[in-house]
Amino acid sequence: MSDNTGKIQDDTRFKKGRSGNPKGRPKGSKNKLTQMAECLLEEDIEEVCQTLIIQAKKGNISAAKLVLDKLLPTPKDRPIRFFIPEIASSSDLLACAHAVTRAVAEGEITPSEGEAMSRILDSHGKAWETHSLENRLIRAEEQLRGLI
Repeated sequence: MSDNTGKIQDDTRFKKGRSGNPKGRPKGSKNKLTQMAECLLEEDIEEVCQTLIIQAKKGNISAAKLVLDKLLPTPKDRPIRFFIPEIASSSDLLACAHAVTRAVAEGEITPSEGEAMSRILDSHGKAWETHSLENRLIRAEEQLRGLI
């Protein structure tokens, strides 16, 4: 038995980024079953929705779940509104982190929103650090040029 692990195969059957069936069904087109279901429900969809709502009002939990899940889906994200201090220096990031912690502790934002804000602040801090290091390097290079 030959061992081909790790061997890079240049001549592959499928090329990266190219469809194996370029003349196939266009993107976004619906399959026949979906088209048939839409045709069948086209005339009755309003009545079906009304029936579901009536059943949900009568206490049918399955109907209520369908109504809430499909007609009023849970939002994936929402804007987070709470006060954080202006970031004018790297030390201000600590005050911002404190504001996030306070907002979570007081129930102003959810823990997952606090975590998202912390990641944003962390990213901001890394960008600040990179910028600061770049400026220090530029100044050091200018000083070296002045000595030469």
